Amino acid sequence: MRAQGLRQIDIADCLGVETRGAVGHYLSGRREPSIDQMLSLARRLGVTVSELLGEVPLVLDPQDAQEINALLAAIGDERKPLMMRLLRAVAESSGETLQLPQIPGPTTKHQP
Repeated sequence: MRAQGLRQIDIADCLGVETRGAVGHYLSGRREPSIDQMLSLARRLGVTVSELLGEVPLVLDPQDAQEINALLAAIGDERKPLMMRLLRAVAESSGETLQLPQIPGPTTKHQP
């Protein structure tokens, strides 16, 4: 908040409270904000809710992204969803949030 020049009273409206003391309860962890309050606060601060919660997205440099894309292309469509799940699991196990598009799993063909 200080980096943006905000005081506790400046964000009270985002939390639906009227005093600095009430805002302090959220900042100290004595109260938990609702989803709506987190969304409102994130908008006010110009960040995502994930950033507000301290999650840091894993950002790949272009060369690594290109290599991953080449490897995914080489393994074929049937194994691609498995590999994407593996990459996500590795990223999540390190506490990172991996921002990749969802790839649907293989479809099964039904016999008539």
